[in-house]
Amino acid sequence: MPFTETPTIRPYKQRLMDARDLLNTQIGGTLFDGLCLLREVYEDEEFRADRQLICDIAAAAALDGEVARYGFDFRTFLNLLQAFPERRSWEEIWHHRLYETYLERLRAKQKAESSRTDRPRRSMTFAEFDAMQEQLARAEYQIKQLRPFKTEVETLRTRVAQLETENADLRRQLAETVGEPVTA
Repeated sequence: MPFTETPTIRPYKQRLMDARDLLNTQIGGTLFDGLCLLREVYEDEEFRADRQLICDIAAAAALDGEVARYGFDFRTFLNLLQAFPERRSWEEIWHHRLYETYLERLRAKQKAESSRTDRPRRSMTFAEFDAMQEQLARAEYQIKQLRPFKTEVETLRTRVAQLETENADLRRQLAETVGEPVTA
C-alpha cells in the first residue's frame, strides 16, 4: 500500500475550527475562549495572506460571521476583550452587560476628556472615522511590510560609501602610476 501524506491543517484554520466549537456552546466562559482563539486568527499573518486582507478592518470583517449570532461584530468583541481581558468577567456577566459597562466607561472617559478645554474639538461622521481608521490600518500594514527593507537599504548605503572611498583610492593610485592628474 503506497504511503500518502495526509494534508496538515494550517494552525489558524485549526484555531478557527476550535473557536467555532466553543462559540456554539453559548456559555460565557467558552465564549471568552472562543473569542480569544478568533483574536489569534485575526492576528495571524497567514490567515490575512490567504484571504488577502491588507488591513485590520478587513480582517475583522472576515470574522464577523463567526460571532454574528451574538449580536455584535468582531471589532466590538475585540474592544470588549481589551476592556475585559479576564475570563472571570465573561463567566460572571452576560456579554451584553459587558458591552453596556464598556459603553458607560467610554462615555465617562469622553465626558472627562470633553471637560478639558486645552484643545479644540473637531467632530467627524462615522463614515469619516471609519475611512480614517481604514487609512491608518493600511499605513500600519505597509510600514510593517517595509521594515525589513530599511535594514537592507542602510546596509547598502554603507557599502556604497565604502565602494566610493575604494574607487577614489584606486583612481589616485592609477593616476600616480600613469602620472596623470586625478579626476573625480
